[in-house]
Amino acid sequence: YGYSAAEAIGASAELIVPEDKRETLRENLREVGHGNGFVDRDVVHRARDGRRLQLEARVSAVRAPSGELMGALAILSDVSETRQLEAKFRLAFEAAPSGMILVDDDG
Repeated sequence: YGYSAAEAIGASAELIVPEDKRETLRENLREVGHGNGFVDRDVVHRARDGRRLQLEARVSAVRAPSGELMGALAILSDVSETRQLEAKFRLAFEAAPSGMILVDDDG
């Protein structure tokens, strides 16, 4: 992300979320707060230099032994390049003048 520890420690998660995606962040946090984690959800974050990062998120609620919600654990994978390649492939596939069929190794 490009932030120093001093900038990031104690900062709100909104530091890394673009303004147009903050309501989605709040919805995701509410969902985790109700005890629901989620997997393989695409999210958009923002690097310090303004770049938008496309990420795949896996999030779980972290609870105390008493059941009290203490926070959330998130594993984020940068899928920016993969999503760009998928979009290019989709465009090429849909714009092809001839019909195409996709098959795997088994036919």
